[in-house]
Amino acid sequence: MSKRLSPLILGLVLLALLSACTPAAQPVPSTDAAAEDAVVTGVESAESTTRGTLRIPHSLFMAGKESLDPASPNVFDYAVTLLYDRLVRIDENGNVAPDLAVSWAPNENATEWTFTLRDDVTFHSGQTLSAADVAYTFERILKPETESSLASTLALIEDIETPNPNTVVFQLDQSHADFPVLLVEFTARIIPEGSGDTIGTTGIGTGPFKLETFNAEGTTVLLANDAYWGGTPQLAAIELIGIADAEARGAAALAVQVDILLSTTATQASLFADNPAFVTNSFPTGEWYTLVMRTDTPPYDDVRVRKAMRLVADRQAIIDLVLDGQGTVACDTPVAPTDAYYWATTCPQDIDQAISLLAEAGYDEGLDVTLF
Repeated sequence: MSKRLSPLILGLVLLALLSACTPAAQPVPSTDAAAEDAVVTGVESAESTTRGTLRIPHSLFMAGKESLDPASPNVFDYAVTLLYDRLVRIDENGNVAPDLAVSWAPNENATEWTFTLRDDVTFHSGQTLSAADVAYTFERILKPETESSLASTLALIEDIETPNPNTVVFQLDQSHADFPVLLVEFTARIIPEGSGDTIGTTGIGTGPFKLETFNAEGTTVLLANDAYWGGTPQLAAIELIGIADAEARGAAALAVQVDILLSTTATQASLFADNPAFVTNSFPTGEWYTLVMRTDTPPYDDVRVRKAMRLVADRQAIIDLVLDGQGTVACDTPVAPTDAYYWATTCPQDIDQAISLLAEAGYDEGLDVTLF
């Protein structure tokens, strides 16, 4: 039994990140096992007398099918965060803060939320932002044909009213004291009314940068929006360069073909840290990895097998071995330890219990597992 279980344990180690919440400094999802929580820049000083161009590589996470539509399942994360704004955002202290909305308030039982918009915002097209744009954005998110990942979260929205150009009222089908928190999701970006059919390629938003050229598999160029309501951007332009391979992105940084890496692999981490030409910064993020099992397919349709898989891994050892200690054991929850709703729990390795559960499930001789 133990001989057959050993490959399983090794296989789980090779997974690298069984339920480990890593602090890799990536603002967007990545297929790379980002083992070092570092942002790397090839600039020794942030001070500059001229506005330059920042070149940022991205991982082609959507395999070249990236869309500038914030509600798209293939959303181009890097570009969308620069082209559009939300009603509200999260500030550096983790609190909901104003973005396009300057204030918000619920009714007595939190089934109605009223948001007041800024009156000095224009889209990149020159059109003035209005409540109608906000209503259109969220009504479109809720339509099944949009396929927005945010639709299920916002399904409690029953109606959206626009009593005047600067006021949006959300009617909910239930009380929700934290409704504004739902609107900080990065795809909840406001688009112009009626732009749903074209927004995936035009990228017309209210953000600090506006689209110059769009090439998901090559280089997408964004220019500073000098009419931005939040002030003139410090950069003249940003180039988003598609480089699928993590090692190739690192090589591009070393060759000064890009200016910043938003994450590094374990192999690259020490390379940049020891290079005086680069500045590295590390901080925790909410990136989370887990072992996913098909619960409708044997052997994972048996809860005892799934429990055994949970018990067999030494999660801290995985983090220490693969991530050089740069991570936090998550115990099967994506909620970060810094979150207000985090519930501290433990998930120690228990090989004997795992063996017992597999035996109960009919796998007395062990279990061969294929990992993808």
